[in-house]
Amino acid sequence: MRRLVRAFARLLTPPGERRVLHEPDLALLLTILALNTFGLVMVFSASVGSDSSYAVRHAVWLGLGSLAAVVTTAFDYRIWRRLAVPALVATIALLTIVLLPGIGETRLGAQRWIDLGPLSFQPSELAKLALVLYLASWLAGKGDRIRQFGHGVVPFVVLLGALVGLTMLQPDLGTSMVLVLIGFAMFFTAGAALSHFAVLGASGLAAALVMALGASYRRERIQVLLSSDQELFDPNGLLRTLGWQIAQARLAFGGGGWFGVGLGAGRQKFQWLPHAHNDAIFAVIGEELGAVGCAVMLLLFLVFAWRGLSIARRAPDRFGGFLAVGITSWIVGQALINVGGITSTLPFTGIPLPFISYGGSALVTSLAATGILLSISRATVPRGAEPVVSRSVPEHRARHLALAPMLRSFGRNARRRAAPRGGRTR
Repeated sequence: MRRLVRAFARLLTPPGERRVLHEPDLALLLTILALNTFGLVMVFSASVGSDSSYAVRHAVWLGLGSLAAVVTTAFDYRIWRRLAVPALVATIALLTIVLLPGIGETRLGAQRWIDLGPLSFQPSELAKLALVLYLASWLAGKGDRIRQFGHGVVPFVVLLGALVGLTMLQPDLGTSMVLVLIGFAMFFTAGAALSHFAVLGASGLAAALVMALGASYRRERIQVLLSSDQELFDPNGLLRTLGWQIAQARLAFGGGGWFGVGLGAGRQKFQWLPHAHNDAIFAVIGEELGAVGCAVMLLLFLVFAWRGLSIARRAPDRFGGFLAVGITSWIVGQALINVGGITSTLPFTGIPLPFISYGGSALVTSLAATGILLSISRATVPRGAEPVVSRSVPEHRARHLALAPMLRSFGRNARRRAAPRGGRTR
């Protein structure tokens, strides 16, 4: 049994030096806890107007996501470099399978879910994590060659285009926007040539315009974005179609004022505001907690961005830095897209608000990603300093010591051999 555990540890733990660990970033940890607690309370409040079982199911998903975050925090983040390619291949396979008749489940005109009995999940949510893992590994290995068109731009466009193309076939414009945002943020951070990045940006904007105008309901959402209150609330016009949800959201924000009507006392969630527990939950926050409550939530995401980018700057290697940038841009970017859509700052796409909206696969994958970010924070070093490495154990044993404290718990002697004096290492 011990040999099996050792073999498993060697498989998952990348070779290399053992690093002296410290506690995870406390500010980031508290921010994640605050956002998820806030989300649980608001889902409970919003679901009162429709189906109170959403709150129970959200709590179950939150428990699963928290477990995933604990596991990814405990693991050495460097193992994900070895698993990046299998994760990407599996994600592309799932994005293809969900489009097959009889397998993918269609809801509200989109074929995005795979039903597994009592549970269902969206492969497009896994695509975000797979993209971050693979791009971090690929960019870390490319080095300065990323500035060459053939080595940098072409493979990047092929990869991102494949994931976005499969996602748009569902169709899912919101997730496609997040994937593009993640990819561009990581590619820019890697040191891509500004001329290449400008061409990619212009091409991306042109493609987004084509996709936005390529379907009648997307054109109508742009019309809703540009409409005045008089046009939006016209009972014979936009109010009868896609303008209804945005109109009710505006009423919710207007009724909330500065301090809101009180937690649980909102009215728009009672059969007026569609999907109040999910993609429109920011409007419920605006009505019940007011502009102050909205500002507090946005401040939490601002703190998340600050700590995430700080971790990226102080990561001990390029792979960890790119991982931190990708995860941070994913969570914060998706939050801005959701808030922008429900406040009529951006076209509405129906994408959930991370940690706050009713969650399933979106909540679990987001929490798993933040666990990886916390794992990176445990190995960060001061700017300009070298990573602290323990040399007390031969190189061939360092392969599996990262997972030893977690996997080899078969007696005190084994534990002492796995963790030398001087603190926890990996």
